[in-house]
Amino acid sequence: MAQASWHDDQIPLILGNTAEELFPLLNLALPAWLLLVIFPKWKYTQGLALIPPLIHAAIYTWSAVVIMFEPNADPIDFSQLGSIVQSFKDPNVVFLGWTHYLVFDLVVGRAISKDAVDKGISMSAYYAVVVPCLFLTLMLGPVGFLLYHVFSF
Repeated sequence: MAQASWHDDQIPLILGNTAEELFPLLNLALPAWLLLVIFPKWKYTQGLALIPPLIHAAIYTWSAVVIMFEPNADPIDFSQLGSIVQSFKDPNVVFLGWTHYLVFDLVVGRAISKDAVDKGISMSAYYAVVVPCLFLTLMLGPVGFLLYHVFSF
């Protein structure tokens, strides 16, 4: 008898697509990050950088509703770390978690970029201070957010 794999636990989330099939859509965030890094002062950057988080938020919301109403879903006790760890053994929940991170990291990165541009930062200072903070926000969320606020006053 074949051993079950993580693929077996996936359920259709949106239009019959599983988390694995929807996962490539999450790469829509990458061009927005590039705009924030390369063209922070372009008049369309802030608007265009908001499109991926909005799309991802819609994917997240629809998928979360499907997962929450899945008849075989185990309830998650968010007050217990063990329950959260157990829930992250489900690939559908991992997909939700990853989508959540991507949405909020990009929204925070966009806010950092906008704040720096609104303050009139020079491009050399932007590349020296803000871009490393953006990279850290992409990779380690709160670290980039904290460092930007330490360096921005």
